[in-house]
Amino acid sequence: MEQKLNKNLIDSIMDEEKLTCTICLDEFKLGDPYGKWPCPSKIPHLFHYDCMLNTLRRKNTCPICRHSIEAGHTINDIISQIFTNFVF
Repeated sequence: MEQKLNKNLIDSIMDEEKLTCTICLDEFKLGDPYGKWPCPSKIPHLFHYDCMLNTLRRKNTCPICRHSIEAGHTINDIISQIFTNFVF
């Protein structure tokens, strides 16, 4: 059985809000995959999925609020922690 990544995709409501990825500064477009950093903020910090992964590979802090993911985890542990809800 093949596993698929369940990436969240920008829907029409989000598209109308003209949200922008704060990493690449491009607007989200309908159908773009996005990720949400697990910050304690009440407002979700959303990024293009690939932008978020590339940032996570360089450092473990949110580009907006600098919230970090627990130290001591390997990069694979961190990616698993963030994207567990994306896998069926």
